[in-house]
Amino acid sequence: MTALCSGGASGPKPGVADTIIFTAGSLSSLLNNKGGFWATLAAPLLGVLAYEATSLCSTDPPAEPTITTDEYKALLALSPWDDLQSALVKLKDIVTRIVWYDMCECTSVATPGLPVDTLDPPANIYIPNYNGDASCPRLRARVIAQLLPANPVPNTVNITRQLFPGVPVFQSKADANFASQDMVEFPVNWSVFDLAASIVSGDGTTGSHSYTVTMYGLQYDGSFANNIFHVSPTMAAPYATAQAFRSSGTWQYLVVHASWSSPTTADGILDVSLDMGCSDQTSGSGGCCTDPNTLSLLGSILTQVNLIQRQQVPFAYVAGTPSTGLTGTGELALQGVIGALVELTAISTIVGEESGTPTQTFEAGWVSWGNADGFTQREWLSNETLVSLPAAAGQFTRLGYTLAVGVTATITPLLREP
Repeated sequence: MTALCSGGASGPKPGVADTIIFTAGSLSSLLNNKGGFWATLAAPLLGVLAYEATSLCSTDPPAEPTITTDEYKALLALSPWDDLQSALVKLKDIVTRIVWYDMCECTSVATPGLPVDTLDPPANIYIPNYNGDASCPRLRARVIAQLLPANPVPNTVNITRQLFPGVPVFQSKADANFASQDMVEFPVNWSVFDLAASIVSGDGTTGSHSYTVTMYGLQYDGSFANNIFHVSPTMAAPYATAQAFRSSGTWQYLVVHASWSSPTTADGILDVSLDMGCSDQTSGSGGCCTDPNTLSLLGSILTQVNLIQRQQVPFAYVAGTPSTGLTGTGELALQGVIGALVELTAISTIVGEESGTPTQTFEAGWVSWGNADGFTQREWLSNETLVSLPAAAGQFTRLGYTLAVGVTATITPLLREP
């Protein structure tokens, strides 16, 4: 009996497996897809979670926990230990609640929906999502605010590679104000950027001390064009957000820096996030846009995947042009086939048969697949309609056949479905 089901019974939904296992990656996806983007960086700390459906669904889900600001910071900074352990217990309860609503149902009454506030960020934690579309790029990184000299140029650390893992990184052109820097490139239609930075830990000696994350635009030649925008959280106001629109046509490259002002007494930790999307610059509304390079690459990959599927694991095939009236020995020239259908249209009395489904034939002949280098082992014609689908059919350009005296056959190449 469960309180959630008004005292009635509950159990696994139809089709739910007996055991569900969540890895770090699947936990991050689960939290993000349910609106808990703020928790994705901490998901790997939960390790691998396994749920036995019958046991989980026979009781109520855990009560909704509340993660405090200090506990959230502990999830990112991995200290202090007491806050971290408390936060992990609560985060696991949140995951278990989500899994319960996904895997379980009430059997006597309608199942309530997952409460909308289940994955609300902790108090004073703000992770922006202006574009409102989970399919848009949403980048996050935890960066170390290192102790640096006070001069402006050395007091800047490039975090482009941390914020854009897996994205090709280029080098900017050095000028009088900046040394050569890491940078990344985006199509012109990516025009709206939402930047946020939160102080997880840092110099608490003064409330005016600030940590700055800046986004720069660069010219085609790699020289700096302008400072697009920046955010500067302070110890007194540790959460800062800003939105900017890309200028049209004057620059194509973006680079992200993080800098922190002196004086400092200890390295700090910043939680940096960046959302990107498209906008007409006048409405202020962000939204996902199409990256033609990505679509082209995905199209190429899809073509290759379709080819592999149709050649190696086909769901169906298409009959080619048959060769009829074949007798004796010979070979057929083939190209791009996945197999062949060999039909015995006439059988002499010297061919043995054994009744069954299908009727087996003996000594009727054989076929052998081959290419310019030679042939494979022969495949006996063991029934009157033999479907031959060799594993490496795409590499074969010849099909040799040998038919017993008095045997006539039709061979039809089997082609990939379109």
